[in-house]
Amino acid sequence: MTGTGYARLSDDQAHSTFRALRWHETGGEPVCPACGCVACYEYRTRQLFKCKGCGKQFSVTSGTTFHGRKLPMRDYLMALAIFAINPKYMQILWTDPLGRIMIAIGLVSMAFGAMIIRKIVAFKG
Repeated sequence: MTGTGYARLSDDQAHSTFRALRWHETGGEPVCPACGCVACYEYRTRQLFKCKGCGKQFSVTSGTTFHGRKLPMRDYLMALAIFAINPKYMQILWTDPLGRIMIAIGLVSMAFGAMIIRKIVAFKG
């Protein structure tokens, strides 16, 4: 599937795809990141699992770089697809002078945005 194909996935489809990629050795069946047990319960109301061995709850992103992030799953899949297609896209940001300028602009924009938010919060408080 291409990067644009991931953008068209529903939330459930993106979760299933990420699950299949994460646990490809077991055919998409969850593996507890705490103890490595493959016997797990799956909650029907939430996208969580519970290990039968140690009793800990975990999600499909537990133990990965994406753990604790709040973006939609399809955004992670698109990022992985872009990186897998050509990892030099990321490297060019650090090696090319224009890439360094883009990073600097992004960091200044983030700092400026944080300053504005602080001022708004202080004004309301």
